[in-house]
Amino acid sequence: MKKSNRRLAGTDENVNLFGSEGRVSESRANSNLLFFAPDGSAYDARLVAGLYDFESQGASLIRVTLFTTALQQLSIAGLNPKHSDYQHLGLTIEFSKAVNFAGGSWRFLTLEMMSSGMMWTFNAESEPTTNYDYQKKLSLSYDSLSPKVVARYIAEQQGRRYVYGKTDCQTIAMELASRLALHGRRLSSPSTLTHGPVLSDYADLNTQQVTGRFFLALAVVGLAVTVFYLIARSLLRYMGPSASMKIGMPMLFGLALFSGSPVPPCAVGGLWLHLHKKISTTVKPALLVCEEGEN
Repeated sequence: MKKSNRRLAGTDENVNLFGSEGRVSESRANSNLLFFAPDGSAYDARLVAGLYDFESQGASLIRVTLFTTALQQLSIAGLNPKHSDYQHLGLTIEFSKAVNFAGGSWRFLTLEMMSSGMMWTFNAESEPTTNYDYQKKLSLSYDSLSPKVVARYIAEQQGRRYVYGKTDCQTIAMELASRLALHGRRLSSPSTLTHGPVLSDYADLNTQQVTGRFFLALAVVGLAVTVFYLIARSLLRYMGPSASMKIGMPMLFGLALFSGSPVPPCAVGGLWLHLHKKISTTVKPALLVCEEGEN
């Protein structure tokens, strides 16, 4: 892929709207080109301009795939829920022919709403596979579907930014998929007024909800809790209750936050609270004894 030095259409509009043109990243190893809309926006003027240009290049959409992938946080923990509410959603578009954009030639475009903004990725030969653990796929095939339908939807998103549950990967992907399902023209139909896909295909690739990583994660968390507990006991023994409360426990709690799991911080926090109550109950009687002795 030759890198283009030309300024992409829509860049100036992004700068005027958001103060930034948005990010772009090229991966030669995976033969893809990745863009992020600026400022967490669902709208990217570069994407809209590109889709209208694809129409002028004579390309149409022949397949639209609504997909879900496993959430990385849950995959690390060894959990793979079957319900799509606990999965990431996106949409991949296949063009009828290669389209030219940013110095490259592409057949696939993937749209995903991320917390940092709309992410759109071009692939030359196939849908993205690296770091994509597909769980479900719904593919809709078309005889003729204009890229302008996608462009109009993206243009309507101006002013929308990522908000979990309102404007996120699931809402954007489902809205766009529903819009596209109502469009497209069936060339084999005797009436040109017949719209929609000519073929649909569904695949459920979720086969294992709990993997071996789950038990490994449990062992790691258990080991981390044990280590933090032993350190806390050592601090209490060698520094004394008062010093460990003021110095040791805050340091230990800070280290627990970097463990990557909520369990160690909760365990250290619980021990910290227990020590605080224990010290409070032992200090107050001592003060009372002193006051009685003075009297």
